[in-house]
Amino acid sequence: MFFKYLFILISLLGLFIISSCKKTITDSKPLDATISTWPKVGTGITGFPHYLYVDAGGALYAAGNTGNYTCGASVSFVSKLTGNTWSQLGTGSNALNVNGSILTMCGDAGGNIYVAGLFTDSTSSGYCNVAGNSYVAKWNGTSWSMLGLKGAMGLNQDRIISIAISPVTGYLFAATYSYFTQTNEVVFWNGNSWHTSDSAATKLNGNINKLCFDNAGNLYVGGYFTNTSGKTYIAKWNGTSWVELGGANSLKTTGVIYDICIDAIGNLYTGTSDWTSSYMAKWNGTTWTEIASPSELSTYRMCLDVAGNLYVGSIQSQITALDNTSYIAKWDGSSWSVLGKNTLFAYRFSSIVTNPTGGIYATGGLIDANNQSYVGKYP
Repeated sequence: MFFKYLFILISLLGLFIISSCKKTITDSKPLDATISTWPKVGTGITGFPHYLYVDAGGALYAAGNTGNYTCGASVSFVSKLTGNTWSQLGTGSNALNVNGSILTMCGDAGGNIYVAGLFTDSTSSGYCNVAGNSYVAKWNGTSWSMLGLKGAMGLNQDRIISIAISPVTGYLFAATYSYFTQTNEVVFWNGNSWHTSDSAATKLNGNINKLCFDNAGNLYVGGYFTNTSGKTYIAKWNGTSWVELGGANSLKTTGVIYDICIDAIGNLYTGTSDWTSSYMAKWNGTTWTEIASPSELSTYRMCLDVAGNLYVGSIQSQITALDNTSYIAKWDGSSWSVLGKNTLFAYRFSSIVTNPTGGIYATGGLIDANNQSYVGKYP
């Protein structure tokens, strides 16, 4: 019984788990308290969505927990929105049957969908059988399968926190982590087998929360790893080792980096959270520029729309006057505006995405009148 509740606790934690820096004088006044409504998108989700993905064609996918922790039952689901209806990918023998939560999702140019997270390759399904190694599950349009043979990743890691596909090689990269040994690994799938991208000598000293590529195929990661001065930073893979983007201590923060996003011309945005303040910055390829932001906007999730506007979902503020409040805010390049702030916006937003026509979707911090988590659209 102890292990049953231990696994549930770990799963929930997993869900909610650069030259000089030039200061920019921008809008850092407190966020407006205006309440905005995020209507529910679609019907048919009966679980708890917490991760969103939009494919190249604009189709919206949601991954989440089923709420069923019975031994032998799948803990997670992936659904696609068609019209106004959510439909799960795969049913019966073709269904996704995993023993843990989904933390990350992406797709390739061929329309295949990939998910990973806290589930493992144990021969038994259900939350009570988690022994084994983490793996990536692939949806080919008809059925789910394990990417590579059982144990093919060759890792003793219990979770995959982030996955992304290189726009140049088409290889799928995965950031893995062991909660118990506190070790990380970045591996990639070349279409036939798994390979390690970093050696023991070049591994980062903490977990990776997000990996992403720019259009040229350069790989960047952020998380809770630090340099010799104790500062967190964005690391770039140079082909043989990880280097601190911008040089030592150029990103002036000690907060946790949860997300990274890159716009069409290669500008990289990131933000950190230390629960009581906000730090955000932009890398233009040469220097870091700090984006002054309200202290209550403690960055957790980020995305960009087609016009280049930046959207940020915050962790619940720990500032006394702002307790139990989280936000989605928009940065238009010169000022901040709040898109949502009220008691319905729970502890944190676990996912924010935009589609090719500018639609903005969020989940993880939206609760309806029946206390049900949902996917919402703004406006």
